Amino acid sequence: RQRQMCIRDSYRAMRQTALSIPGGEAVDLERVKSPLTFATMREYLVNVNERLLSLNQLAHTYMQSRNDTYVMELAIQYIRRNYPKPITLAMVSNEVSLNYAYFSTMFSKYTGKTFSEYLRNTRMEKAKELLRQPDISIAEVAAQVGYEIYKSFYRAFKDAVGTTPVELSLIHISEPTRLDV
Repeated sequence: RQRQMCIRDSYRAMRQTALSIPGGEAVDLERVKSPLTFATMREYLVNVNERLLSLNQLAHTYMQSRNDTYVMELAIQYIRRNYPKPITLAMVSNEVSLNYAYFSTMFSKYTGKTFSEYLRNTRMEKAKELLRQPDISIAEVAAQVGYEIYKSFYRAFKDAVGTTPVELSLIHISEPTRLDV
């Protein structure tokens, strides 16, 4: 009687654990619900152990993916805060305490872009906002988004946006404003 209660409680605990892990419901626990379906107690315990190992692997995978997401979000926040400064992949990987190569791979998987592409796109989005302001020069925009050399900014902007910063700023200057209407 006591053994049955212990088995029932163990089964419930495994089931609750399985349901708390995304994908855990796929671990077949029905078979271990009753030890009477096994020829020996050893066979039953081996089967229970296999199920527990499957749950453990699922839990580990789930926690690792949550941790990777958290770390990548920290990296993105760091880039958004520091894009005007000279930053490198090594600096960001150190900031989030990951190996350089591992960080590079994880960042590309997470964002769908390389680190350089992501940094450039972040800088260009801010540059487009700044170019809408008529009182700011293109050289000032370049400096504010992290480019010390104007020509590098010009070339990167044209590659990323498909137009030059001069052309984009002229478009915004020629657009009628609400006061003009």
